[in-house]
Amino acid sequence: MDFLFNLENIPTDESKLSFITIVLATLIALIAGFFRLNKVSLGNKFAPGSFGTVARERNKRKPLPPGPAPWPIVGSLPEMWRNKPTFKWIHGLMRELNTNICCIRLGNVHVIPVTSPEIALEFLKVHDSVFASRPLTMGTEYLSGGFLSIAVVPWGQQWKKMRKVVASHVLHSVRLDSLLVKRREEAEELVSFVYNQCIRNNVDSVINVRLVARRYCGNVIRKIMFSR
Repeated sequence: MDFLFNLENIPTDESKLSFITIVLATLIALIAGFFRLNKVSLGNKFAPGSFGTVARERNKRKPLPPGPAPWPIVGSLPEMWRNKPTFKWIHGLMRELNTNICCIRLGNVHVIPVTSPEIALEFLKVHDSVFASRPLTMGTEYLSGGFLSIAVVPWGQQWKKMRKVVASHVLHSVRLDSLLVKRREEAEELVSFVYNQCIRNNVDSVINVRLVARRYCGNVIRKIMFSR
């Protein structure tokens, strides 16, 4: 905090003083927000007799799978960026560690790659409800309107309800059959477009399949959603 005691040596220019005021106000707001978000955890942590509780809880935690030693804050992100492609680096790392399950920390997120079918079955079938959820972030909350959609909603009652709605009203066979006419119309437009391109140029002309498929998918979505 030496810079607080050297403020008298800074020239009293209006722009510099306003800049210092903004910086100090930002720091105070960040510190206040941090303590506001963590007041419950901080209160519990520094309560009388809490250090023994924290130590016991820490000892009860089961060890994570083996993995590379992470860097502070960023974890193994530097190694991931240096070793491309990433999946080859992960497979090579697991071969070096001689393990079928590994733990790689990327920032504050632990990534668990698995190469054994038996362990993968534990993830995907036995304990699927534990690993099926999605992280709660501010971006996903605003994107889903308060976690009311199905795409980025964490696993729970809301996700189950939206899954039933989508399965019964959006992806149901009756709904798909009712939209078959629009898909056929666009398929006929696709065939007509390719035929005209061949006639206009010559018989041996080259058709950009990527452009044609993109146009077909976009038109099908437009007709289904907007009936145009």
